[in-house]
Amino acid sequence: MKCHYVPRAYLLRFCSVRDAPMIWVFDKQEERFLHIPVTCAAREHGFYTDDTERALAAYVEGPANPVIHKLLEKRELRSEDRLVLALYAAVMLMRVPAKRERGRAMAPEVLDRTVREMLAEIRDHPGEAAAPPGTVQGLIKELGRLHQQFLDQLPAQVISRIESPWPTPAMVTAIASMHWRIMSSTGPSYFLTSDNPAFFFTAYGLARREAELCLPLSTKLALLGNWQGSGPLQFVTVRQKVVKEMNRRVASSSTRYLFYHTAADWVRTLALKKDHDLNRVLW
Repeated sequence: MKCHYVPRAYLLRFCSVRDAPMIWVFDKQEERFLHIPVTCAAREHGFYTDDTERALAAYVEGPANPVIHKLLEKRELRSEDRLVLALYAAVMLMRVPAKRERGRAMAPEVLDRTVREMLAEIRDHPGEAAAPPGTVQGLIKELGRLHQQFLDQLPAQVISRIESPWPTPAMVTAIASMHWRIMSSTGPSYFLTSDNPAFFFTAYGLARREAELCLPLSTKLALLGNWQGSGPLQFVTVRQKVVKEMNRRVASSSTRYLFYHTAADWVRTLALKKDHDLNRVLW
């Protein structure tokens, strides 16, 4: 079964009214635009189990869609609305291809560090080591064998965690606690999105003072969460400079696909750019 790793209801907000439910996709791998039904966008065979996709629809997407609709109408949110949308944004960081790529890339380093720590513990406390065949050397040899085995094939539990779309409570709390600006664009450039819609600076995480979270909500609206400003929510119309910065962020984190309401030349240019100059937005 083909699963949507970016929700269909989300992508519908990036279609042109005339072409809905069709969306323009720029494929970075093939370097070309495609005009396809939203039902065919951002999906992959077996990306999630049926149970996981049903859970995402029931517990994340379903509750969040009315909250996003409130923001599209520039209405205030209740505290429970913020938690619903914070979970939605956190899941957007976790359910996408980029998260899996990061997890697989980090796994060997984490495994190496764990093995080094275990070897140091064995050598520092040889009297406490006990394992068949009853020698420290045997334990070290077995640890080396397991290390290589896991490098060749990650344990099922590790793969399951890498592929899980569920964020930690700390992630949701951090996003919900940020100051949110709902940014509007009046054109000529609007917000695009990608196969990895949510962006944050990995060097800062989500809880540091410098942290920023960007999530396009529609062609004309995007959420920016940070630790600058007072009050929980602010609606602002932003200059093109800010719109372009948000689009650079989303393009830089995309794995393969960018989505927009038209086949604009600047989308192609942005998608194929190798190094993006990204900057924090100061208010």
